[in-house]
Amino acid sequence: MESVCLQLTAIAVGGLDTATVLRVETPSPQRLTASVAFRELRLQLHGHVHIVPGPAVQHSKGPVDLNLTLATTLTDVAVAAGLTLHVDEAAFSRLALSQLRERACVARTLRFAELLPLNATVGAMGQWRVEGVSDSLDDLLTSVASSFNMLYGNAVEAMLPHLANGPLLELLNSSLASTLTDWASASCPPAPAPDPFPTPPAPPAPPLPEEPALPPGMIVWGDTPLLRVLDQAGAELLGADGLWGVK
Repeated sequence: MESVCLQLTAIAVGGLDTATVLRVETPSPQRLTASVAFRELRLQLHGHVHIVPGPAVQHSKGPVDLNLTLATTLTDVAVAAGLTLHVDEAAFSRLALSQLRERACVARTLRFAELLPLNATVGAMGQWRVEGVSDSLDDLLTSVASSFNMLYGNAVEAMLPHLANGPLLELLNSSLASTLTDWASASCPPAPAPDPFPTPPAPPAPPLPEEPALPPGMIVWGDTPLLRVLDQAGAELLGADGLWGVK
């Protein structure tokens, strides 16, 4: 392989449905943190590559330009993320139950939202492989994948836990702000009008008659084991034949 030039155009992550643990905490009044663990994630790097084959690769077409996908598998991934979220309490409390189901209504109560730096760990990363190209280029692309694993495999694995804390974090926050703005600009249905003929509340239950004062020397039922004695005696009297033999 003489040279390989890869221009990255997109990153895709699959396997989010393999999450096994999710915890949400509130370390401060305006901040949420969430930690999640994944059994297996699939990472794909989509890009355009320019390949100049070397003498060891038999390829009659000379330099090659094509779009391809480099893919690998990450196992035992743990990610902890933080979110600063300011919600207008008065505006939120005025939302009707039906409006809480509408993201436009909820988004209008948000005053600030920002993702915080992520903390991630990766148990292991598999070998990179090439996807989405013609079988006729197998030898050439196998060489590309081998070169990528040899030159960049360890570096990418070490870089992955910190990948989202650089320009990608800025991109995520920009996308978050744009998404919330779009949601808030959508239509929020009005709250249902109050019933003009509401059902009147039920009248209060009449008060219980006052219990007469207990004369001196009487049993206080809550403070005596006599109930247990009566219960045992009743069970023996009733038995299988009923009280005094009368069923």
